[in-house]
Amino acid sequence: MYAFAHIDKTAGRTVRAVLRRSFGAGHCEIRTPYARRPADRNDRSVFVTGDDLRRVRRIYRGLRGIAGHNFVGLTDAFDESLLMLGQWLGEPDFRPEYRPVNRLADKQRARDAARARADLGYLEAPDVRARLREVNALDQQVYDFAVRELFARQRQAYVGDLAADVAALRVHNQQVSDWSEPLSGRLLRNWVYKPALVLGLA
Repeated sequence: MYAFAHIDKTAGRTVRAVLRRSFGAGHCEIRTPYARRPADRNDRSVFVTGDDLRRVRRIYRGLRGIAGHNFVGLTDAFDESLLMLGQWLGEPDFRPEYRPVNRLADKQRARDAARARADLGYLEAPDVRARLREVNALDQQVYDFAVRELFARQRQAYVGDLAADVAALRVHNQQVSDWSEPLSGRLLRNWVYKPALVLGLA
């Protein structure tokens, strides 16, 4: 079984869409029960417990994956990451082709227009750059380790010609017309699984 966790704005919704399309009702997206959700949406103190996972297994009889992990994907090597993920999963139903989802460049909300008009030149100031490096120092260490050790190891373990497979995937992505999740997966997730999880019915 795989588990998928992602950091905001790192192509997570596109990966989630790939998993939904590949595995349908076999892909679970855990929802914290309403009774345990904090009033502050930014409060990250609530986490998934063992009881939550056992409840998921009771509801999702055909569970194959949950949307952390021994596999690392990189946004700036997204196509490579998807192909390596497919081999790592070893699931014959996995389909790496995709269309980008939830891209900031595609959004046309009022706050997106305001951001486009904003003057962000101050971010180039030396003192601001130094402060950004300081507050992100630990995150940068984690990223550098993932690229240097984990991602490099996954590349070495890939069976086949990764560069050629990436090129073929990109050609295939241009020809994808129907990129929808199976109807059965949508119905079960939205009308059976999700209500059962968030309401604590299982």
